[in-house]
Amino acid sequence: MKVLAVALVLLCAAAAEARRPPPRSQRSPPPPKSPPPPPSSARKSPPPPPKAKKSPPPPVNPPPPPPRVLEYATPWEAIQNLGETGYQFKLINDAIQKAQLSQVLDSADLEGTLFVPDDQAFRSTLSEMTNEVRQVTGNSDYKYDFNAWSAEPIETRQNRLKYHFVPGTPIEQSEFTNKQVLESWWDGHVLTVARDAKATKFIDEVPTILANGARRRIGPKIWNIKAGKTVIHIIDKMVRDASTRPDSDLPISPPPPPPKPTLSPPPPLEPTPEKSLYDLLGENMGTLSTLKAMVDMVGSPFTDVLKNTSETVTVFAPTNDAFTELMEDPDFDPSVLNNNTIVAGILALHVVPTALLSSELTDGMELTSLAGPDYKLKVSIKDGVVEIIAPGSDAVVITPNIIGGKSVAHVVNDVLLPADEEMSLYDIIDETDDLKTLQDLVDLVGGDIKATLESMDANITAFAPTNEAFDKLQAIVGPLGPDNLTLIEQVLSAHVAAGQYLAGTPAMHNGAVIPTLLAGVQLTVKVEGDSVYIVSPGSTAKVLSPNTVAGTSVGHVIDTVLLPIPLDGGSHDGNTNGTTNSTSSLFDVLSKDPRVSLLMTQLVPQAGDDIISTLKDPNAEITLFAPNNAAFTALIGKFGTAAASNATLVRSLITLHVAPGTVLSSAVTDGLTINTLSDIPLTAVVADGKVSIKAPGSTGNVVAADVTGGKAVAHIVDAVLLPQ
Repeated sequence: MKVLAVALVLLCAAAAEARRPPPRSQRSPPPPKSPPPPPSSARKSPPPPPKAKKSPPPPVNPPPPPPRVLEYATPWEAIQNLGETGYQFKLINDAIQKAQLSQVLDSADLEGTLFVPDDQAFRSTLSEMTNEVRQVTGNSDYKYDFNAWSAEPIETRQNRLKYHFVPGTPIEQSEFTNKQVLESWWDGHVLTVARDAKATKFIDEVPTILANGARRRIGPKIWNIKAGKTVIHIIDKMVRDASTRPDSDLPISPPPPPPKPTLSPPPPLEPTPEKSLYDLLGENMGTLSTLKAMVDMVGSPFTDVLKNTSETVTVFAPTNDAFTELMEDPDFDPSVLNNNTIVAGILALHVVPTALLSSELTDGMELTSLAGPDYKLKVSIKDGVVEIIAPGSDAVVITPNIIGGKSVAHVVNDVLLPADEEMSLYDIIDETDDLKTLQDLVDLVGGDIKATLESMDANITAFAPTNEAFDKLQAIVGPLGPDNLTLIEQVLSAHVAAGQYLAGTPAMHNGAVIPTLLAGVQLTVKVEGDSVYIVSPGSTAKVLSPNTVAGTSVGHVIDTVLLPIPLDGGSHDGNTNGTTNSTSSLFDVLSKDPRVSLLMTQLVPQAGDDIISTLKDPNAEITLFAPNNAAFTALIGKFGTAAASNATLVRSLITLHVAPGTVLSSAVTDGLTINTLSDIPLTAVVADGKVSIKAPGSTGNVVAADVTGGKAVAHIVDAVLLPQ
């Protein structure tokens, strides 16, 4: 169905752009009440929603270290000057002055730990409280902003600010312990530390957010700022006490009752070829002109769906007032609505690929929008009021059942938005159980690879193999670990490309070539029906989950590790000895043995025609010490992939592993000297029933003996023998 194809396209690109609004200092003032006209040009490929209702604060990640050590004489002096960090602190500054606490904080002898929210943290917490009250009361007009905060009794404001200060010996980042209880300046109110190997966060008296039931954690932005005898930690949320819950005495002005939808039985959903949903938008310009302007801005294929009377979709249509309220929100950057990528993502969240009348909406129903499975909508019906809850906002249906073609629209009083939490690709990998092996390898390598995945502004595409994909690889090449860091780094680099390559867009058309960060290695896109495959020089992977957007980057989960070099063969336990074949050559036998597939596909073809002819001759009497895949992997990990393509080096290595004459394991004794084609002898070492082969530069243990082909024999060893 065309809608499903559109869903894939819409999911592709928007979130990356949404995370890159201009700095607050460059934001344009809110536009006038009249809806914005459609832009003069429209792009043709709409994607998924931005990850934030509000423009991200500058910056998303903690800013770079300040030019000097942050140290102040008093906490109050610090708060007045913390703008040096790159964050803004006007609201907390004003709140402290209005609560008459500045004089107390302006003391060099004040001893304790102070948690300071920046302006973004202050605003987001007030918005958090607003949304909770709206959901509990049903009053969509309620708003708790800084003016409402300032109107609270002075004692209430003082206590809520005191909750941010822990008197006593100052506590630095390294001194917090898990489940530690911090008694605040506000008597009887405590913070609890939640610390693990990855992060230190704090729990206040509001452990859940009513909007989604998620655990509320207060996290750090900057640690350990000295201010006299106080240490300051900048935090990403305000500390809240129980009185800020919606069932408290928080001042709530009596609201007008929310508009109720007409729930009378709608007309049957019959095709109306003469009018599509797009036509109906045009007929309701007084109410829905902004929405229509944005649909026109996005253009095809979004307009194609709404114009097609045969499509079956549900559209939640925000009014002009809903868009005006969003644009007037001080934490929202209205200029992003001039970006058709972002607009396409917002619109995608309002479309469900099934036609649902109001009578078919039930309380608790979950709907998957065109933005994809990560952007579900939830239906709430209380006292006849139908509410649509998105990850980052909610809206009340005020006019249901506008039917166009086979589709239906419900007019809503607010714009649906995604959650405001931002995650890097590394964060997403960290939270995905099926990518733990990938995370372990990224952590092991560290450096540029990890830093790139952690960045919100990297502008890359990463292909993420599952745990099972790495299990399959390690069954062939052996464990990936500290002994082959170079190899791991090269393999990971072959999974990362500069720029965004989104499935369903021209960038990933069938046959598209994607250069990776590993020099000389390119990936090729293969599209077969609804399936997308990524082809590397050594393997082919199917895309299992496309277009996970994080910051300016995108990730695709794949089922196979992309190899920069060919790798044949399957898994093998590596313990079988005594494979015998008197008619086939040693070359034929080993070419079918998955334990040495890398040797036979990567080294032997470069060893020279004379070596290959000898191995293919069933009458040749030779002994080959054959490094297994793990040995070959370790070699690349030590010397890099370039070593495998140096024909001179490869020949010198192969000749060191070939000895004239057939030497079976029964003939090997401790100290036996074995002459090789390279004129460098090897020495056999026999101890405790185990045999190893010693070369001047390395020693390999025999892990499988007496693999015969024709008159030749091979002994599989666990290391590449080196001449020096």
